[in-house]
Amino acid sequence: MTTHSPAARPGPRHLLVIGGIGLGDPGRCLLRSFLTQAEQRDCRIHMTDQKMFVDLAPDDVTRRFASLHVLDFTDTAHCVEWAVQQHRTGLGFDMVVTARDDAQRTTAAIAQALGLPYNSLAAIETTQNKDRCRAVLAEAGLRQPAWRLCRDLDEALAFAAEAAGPWVVKPRDGTGSRAVRRVDDPAELADAVRLLDPGDRPFLIEELVHGPEYSAEGLFLHGQPVVVALTAKTTTEPPLFVEVGHVMPAPLPEDVTARAKAAVEQAVRAVGLSFGLFHAEFWLTEKGPVLGELHCRPGGDYISMLLEATHPRFRYFGALFDAFGDPAFVPDLTADGGAAVAFLTAPAGTVTELTGWEQAHVGEGLLHAHLAPSPGDRVSQLRSSMDRCGAIVVRAATPDQARADAAARARLVRITTTAEAPADAPVPVR
Repeated sequence: MTTHSPAARPGPRHLLVIGGIGLGDPGRCLLRSFLTQAEQRDCRIHMTDQKMFVDLAPDDVTRRFASLHVLDFTDTAHCVEWAVQQHRTGLGFDMVVTARDDAQRTTAAIAQALGLPYNSLAAIETTQNKDRCRAVLAEAGLRQPAWRLCRDLDEALAFAAEAAGPWVVKPRDGTGSRAVRRVDDPAELADAVRLLDPGDRPFLIEELVHGPEYSAEGLFLHGQPVVVALTAKTTTEPPLFVEVGHVMPAPLPEDVTARAKAAVEQAVRAVGLSFGLFHAEFWLTEKGPVLGELHCRPGGDYISMLLEATHPRFRYFGALFDAFGDPAFVPDLTADGGAAVAFLTAPAGTVTELTGWEQAHVGEGLLHAHLAPSPGDRVSQLRSSMDRCGAIVVRAATPDQARADAAARARLVRITTTAEAPADAPVPVR
């Protein structure tokens, strides 16, 4: 099908979103920002998602959609057939997007069928298979740790016998720090492999990269990647790597920032990405940046909120819409101040008492605050980002001040639990 120009048709633009409702407060904040910036540009949003997400969508969100459809993004063939039929009946989508990793393949297939711009399926598959991504980045001359794709424990033990530890065991295509575990001794490998879900075979084992962790937030402008800002991350102590804080812009020297941005831009080109928003994770080592995971979507964890708070004349989704069909568009990326998020955590168990929340989420500089559990709810053991209990997002004059303010507010919140609940009991989504 021939690609059509978005400027060729008068009237509002129609955007098809695949799997866009999601769950949890960070996802809902992201969606509301997306809707606001689309509405400001006379865009109509046609939302699709699985039935469970559609059923849970709040009314204040659903009434802002031009249309809402139950569509299982895991069934690519059906989704493509549905989108083509909608297109033939005269709706005529101008853009198709998704913010979900697990909907990327279907989104690419729909875009291809409708002749719309998007990342290629090959590029998406490269980013979603960590072993393939490592191989492509290494071939492009970007530093990578030693790694191996393993089918079982014996293969992981063989790698550990050849490569110096510590090591990291992780799913081949997981997200949210799920089942990512540091291993310091080969005797610990069996437990790390056991933590993987049955669907995580094969899995990766790789050398631990020594250095602080960061991410890069960017977008493609007229086919070229542009890193807007770097985010500094705070994670839990080993053996797990759950993110419990972010600060933007990452407080780094200008030359280090420039080298990291250049490495990320080289990386997203190397894997074949060419469209939309991207989020890249990396570590800074004594020898320079080491690229980790690449995602063709915005970062989660309120990162888009931090980005816009520190770039007051830039709107993340708005820039994507503005650049679409306008080759002269240049966003204003002027940075100002700092912003940070601190996540709330608690020991696994049943919540018996909550204190300090009223004091923590008021006052100057507060951008957003969210508390998930209530007394009587159960809190899971902290194993992934889904197990956190809430967040406090702030803005300040500098990144260091923002980080300190967010951390101080988080310390005020005391979530007291008993230990009788099972460790894997979920926190309710609110």
